[in-house]
Amino acid sequence: GVDPLKEYRIPFMGLKIGSHNYNFKLGKAFFECFEYSEIKVSDINVSVELEKMKNMIILYFDITGTIEVLCDRCSDKLQLPIRSNEKLIVKYGEETNLEDDEVIILGPSEFEIDISQALYEYCHLDIPGKRIHKNISDCNKDVIDFILPDETEESTMDPRWEALRNIEKKN
Repeated sequence: GVDPLKEYRIPFMGLKIGSHNYNFKLGKAFFECFEYSEIKVSDINVSVELEKMKNMIILYFDITGTIEVLCDRCSDKLQLPIRSNEKLIVKYGEETNLEDDEVIILGPSEFEIDISQALYEYCHLDIPGKRIHKNISDCNKDVIDFILPDETEESTMDPRWEALRNIEKKN
């Protein structure tokens, strides 16, 4: 079968020393490759600057776009901006080790850098803890009316409020 993440592997073997630029799009098909992805729908652009040196490679990621999540308050769809700058260092070693988040080691048999896992993590790290519509007026009105019933009636009935109002009027 066709590997849907194939395009997120950068072959580095034949690259000259210096700077190389790449662009990637992260949409539905990308995040579907990850079983636990919180992101289902997205429109994200990634530009990668790969700096190849004699003994290592540095990748600079500039990630920008939007993701669709559900609002914590009203459960309606919500577009959230994603904006992230990240740096990944790639070193050559005896054997491949991808466990470290900031430095990955590639063994002698490797000829490409798979950035899919890194991209997946960077995007998820950028999702805010609270996912809510900026203004409550953008939330689903029916849901809000249900969870936050109109409080105005209660305040007019409360005699303590009446008493306070009367005091203010006297002064």
